[in-house]
Amino acid sequence: MALERLTFVKTDWIKPLWKKLAKLRGERAKEVGRLTDIIFDPNVLKDVYVVPDLQDRNPADAHQDDLLSAARQSAFDRINQFFQGKLPLEKDGRHQMFILSDAGMGKTSLLLMLKLMHLTNFWQLRYKCELFKLGDGTLEEISKLPNKGKTFLLLDALDEDPQAWKRIKNRLLELLRASEDFRRVIISSRTQFFPEMEPESRGRSEIKVLSGYHCPVLFLSPFSPEQVEEFINKKLPLNFSQRLLFRSGKVRQQRQWADHLLEQMQDLRMRPLLLSHIDKLLEVDNPQEYWNAYTVYQELVNEWLDREVRNLQKQHEQRRVPERKELFNVCLQIAEQMQRQGTQIISEEELQQLILADRNISWLKKFELGGRSLLNRNSDRAFRFSHYTVQEFLLAWGVVHEQLTGQDPLRATDQLVQFVHLAGELREKIHHFNFTNFSWKKYIKTYGPFHSILVPNAPILRELKEWLVTKNRDYEFYFTVNFEKTQLRILKEWLKEPDPKKRTGVQILIERFYPEFYAWQSHRTKYR
Repeated sequence: MALERLTFVKTDWIKPLWKKLAKLRGERAKEVGRLTDIIFDPNVLKDVYVVPDLQDRNPADAHQDDLLSAARQSAFDRINQFFQGKLPLEKDGRHQMFILSDAGMGKTSLLLMLKLMHLTNFWQLRYKCELFKLGDGTLEEISKLPNKGKTFLLLDALDEDPQAWKRIKNRLLELLRASEDFRRVIISSRTQFFPEMEPESRGRSEIKVLSGYHCPVLFLSPFSPEQVEEFINKKLPLNFSQRLLFRSGKVRQQRQWADHLLEQMQDLRMRPLLLSHIDKLLEVDNPQEYWNAYTVYQELVNEWLDREVRNLQKQHEQRRVPERKELFNVCLQIAEQMQRQGTQIISEEELQQLILADRNISWLKKFELGGRSLLNRNSDRAFRFSHYTVQEFLLAWGVVHEQLTGQDPLRATDQLVQFVHLAGELREKIHHFNFTNFSWKKYIKTYGPFHSILVPNAPILRELKEWLVTKNRDYEFYFTVNFEKTQLRILKEWLKEPDPKKRTGVQILIERFYPEFYAWQSHRTKYR
């Protein structure tokens, strides 16, 4: 007898889900509060959520023009397929799946939607769904869960788990062993944080470093043009009430402005997180001629803080309220404190200690939190940013403008390094980072050639060499230099190459993969 095919997620359920969510009471309402504390308010997704796609191939492996041609399938359909069947007798990882993507692509939102559909009774009652943000106490929490064989376990943000920093392979094994008795498991992570993978027999990715485990790995696809349009139409709705109030013309104009803005943003337009703030970017007085992730986040933070300044001025007409730059510095202090402590929240007690050193920090308590705010507060009155990338941007700004108070290098993340890179300051500010367990090979694979990095670090050069060799074996003979020398010395050795053919080959290689080297060569007299 064939097993009944069950449905756990469905696009048609999204609209009625929000009505059911508003009516939740008792323990289920408390669970929504817990999710708001550890992740974000689910109502942020109301009326704007667009179901993403999943694919077997890493989008970064495809040529830029081929990103949308990779085989992709609705995430809901793919997850329904994965959730079918009983708990396998052999615990080899095939029932434990990883979902990977770059920052801001919707990993957390996808897991949250799965959990919400369970909470609002779209699932059969015999099944449970548990969602956790990975952290220090996760193993203990999931060990206490009853009836694991009927429970679907969702573990979010491996890259933000302090227990995974500096020991990713060990942490993965801990999580897989601790979750092997659950019916199905999904673990999310940023792609760049994840260990090396290799294709299995059907061409799908499989984790190379976990012997004995054959966990499936899927990647969130960048939004297609149709998904971008759907999101914008939901974010800037043209409904009956708009027509009734004669606002349809304004909405159409906003959509046209949004389309123009998104054209300038290039690949950033495919990221749901940034699309969710498109209305804020439309309010910018002097928009950028060229947008990248750094300038987008700078405008988002500036617009948010300008709004907070206006609100504070209305509430405290008889007092001097801080200017935007002062509040920006306050947020930077909070971000630095969190990053150095390896956390994403700051407790009220810790905040009070910071207030003793800077009274402006006390104004955070008067911010309008939640909703459009980039800063939120949980039920324990601890502060956290609405998304980890906001914290990373503030740190990048602090690095670029030499505004960090601590002396020790920051733990490098791919997005943090990319922010500084896009600001054009990575070469000068590289010493601000601790690159332990940071993979330059993955960074280049995701973001492209360095463009502005000259890193006097022999291990990094070795890794660059290894990656280039995998791209084309013919490049190997170009790297016959001593990698213990400084990069400046290496470049001089290259330029003295007596064989014209080899020298030409080096120039081609430099120009293609390491443009800053080529720029240095063009102005080498300046360095002599």
